[in-house]
Amino acid sequence: MLNFYRLRQDYLSFKGTERLDLINRLSTNEVNSLEKFGTCKTILTSDKGRIIDLLTLYNLGDIIFVSCSFNNAEPVVAHLDKYTIMDDFTVKNLSGTHETILFTGNSSAEFVSRFAGINTGSADDKNVFCYKRS
Repeated sequence: MLNFYRLRQDYLSFKGTERLDLINRLSTNEVNSLEKFGTCKTILTSDKGRIIDLLTLYNLGDIIFVSCSFNNAEPVVAHLDKYTIMDDFTVKNLSGTHETILFTGNSSAEFVSRFAGINTGSADDKNVFCYKRS
């Protein structure tokens, strides 16, 4: 049986030499050691320890691609801008530019391959793949 889910999320990108250091200071997890192509989750908190959002960080090398809660990108950006004074850090709101659809089931790789015209490999070879709509 084939199932699919549209994941409602907003997306951001972090750039600058201090991108991990700033997030490390403003969130709950240690992210400075996040390796290239690594991923981790961290909770962005206010100065009083209140939760702003749960962020999922994807280290793509020159940028950190970030997912956050749907319709919460602007508060996250505002919070980060508040604490970016002398840091080499820029944040860009990518809301509305990316979509995430999760396909599950025995024939999900075959379905995506036929539907989108993408060679996803066999289900045994590849559990995750990315597709960018042009």
